[in-house]
Amino acid sequence: MLAPFEASLCKTWNDKMDAATLYNRPLFRAERDLPNSVNLRMNPGQILPFGIAPVPMPAPPLDFDKEMQRSLIIAEQRVTVPDYGLNMAAQNRDRRTATEIESINAQSSQNMDLRLRLFRQGLGGLFRQAWGLLIQFDSRSLQYRFLEDQLMVDPVALHEEYQIEPRGGMDMVSRQMLLNRAVQRKMLFQNSPWINQPELDKSILELEDPSLVPRLLQDPNARLQDEIEDEQRVIPALLVGQMIPVKPGQNYQQRVGVIMDFLEQQRQAGAQFNPTAQRTIMARLGALLNAMEKVDTNNARKMRKEVQKYLETIGFISTEQEAQTPVPPGAGPTPPVPPAQPPLPPEQPPPAEEVEVQETEEMVEVT
Repeated sequence: MLAPFEASLCKTWNDKMDAATLYNRPLFRAERDLPNSVNLRMNPGQILPFGIAPVPMPAPPLDFDKEMQRSLIIAEQRVTVPDYGLNMAAQNRDRRTATEIESINAQSSQNMDLRLRLFRQGLGGLFRQAWGLLIQFDSRSLQYRFLEDQLMVDPVALHEEYQIEPRGGMDMVSRQMLLNRAVQRKMLFQNSPWINQPELDKSILELEDPSLVPRLLQDPNARLQDEIEDEQRVIPALLVGQMIPVKPGQNYQQRVGVIMDFLEQQRQAGAQFNPTAQRTIMARLGALLNAMEKVDTNNARKMRKEVQKYLETIGFISTEQEAQTPVPPGAGPTPPVPPAQPPLPPEQPPPAEEVEVQETEEMVEVT
């Protein structure tokens, strides 16, 4: 598309250089024959013999600079990539407005995108032909290299049932343009419930460095499943009385749910917990709810009430009504009431201080 304009500019430039050579080395004429013209030297202050005079050179028939500039402007209009400096000089204008520059850029982008899409159609046929030749004559070459890894292609993947098309368009020209658009898209849709947020983040990482995707990107569902499995591994330690500290940044609500599901399963199976396990489980629930209350106060308080009510139902916590209910006469001996457990202590209580017992000098005689 630009080959004719390039050839014209090249020829005009060569003609300009030839004209500069002739004008810098003018011709001379002599009134009589010179025995040996080679001996004549053009040096400053030298006197030439006989009647020697320079031949006047006519002015060039055209302005080489204007011709080159005109060819350049036509070529830029042909490919819709304007040169703002030359256009301003051609139109004798001092400056362009921002609206005018934006309009020119928009029109240029549309034309460039259309031209690249047409080029992509022709290039797609070439790619399909190359893929067919590869399958026909070099199907055993299965090794390829990606970054620092040497990998192998599955032979089953080599077949002709692919629709091969090159990616084209204005968007594929500048990676920085694509990265800026991806960041703007992230800022625009980061709180949208209809947009896949992991894929949105993945589109940014792929443009910066594709190798960062498996290292940095983590599916929220997979992370949630990891936390569930981690809390399930904590439960056996709680049953033997070992307290596991709560780490910041965890999904506290989901972890509380894991423990509650475990208690419900054990209740349906008729299992009994020893007092040590009860205290440790209640301390774990209290620590999770305290950590959750720092980030989500309302939901944490609501969940605390639900958990406390459930623990009262399964007998982990004795209600005040059960401890104060009078026994009717004739009902027999009163069964022992288990000691009331505190309703999910806000924090693990510090160990009680030891009380020193001082011995007195008085002695008690036993008869």
